[in-house]
Amino acid sequence: MGDLNYRLNSTYEEMIDLDLIKEAPQKINLLDQLSISIRGGLMPTTLPNGELITRFNSPKYPLYYEHKIHFFPTYKRNQNDNAYTNKKN
Repeated sequence: MGDLNYRLNSTYEEMIDLDLIKEAPQKINLLDQLSISIRGGLMPTTLPNGELITRFNSPKYPLYYEHKIHFFPTYKRNQNDNAYTNKKN
């Protein structure tokens, strides 16, 4: 099995602008796409045209368990200017 490739349902800019970065470990169940998929329910999704929609997802991975995350999210930096890269844009 490979990487499930789930991410936070947020961008670096949103985390910094809304000052959520300080509370990221406490908000992981609200922002983590894997947690949302496991429990099912409404999940905001950005379409390629930039439109934000909300979809209902049925619960997935019924026997999967992941330990609680106690660390802050990491972000990739550009090699040239050391600014953060936002893969979602």
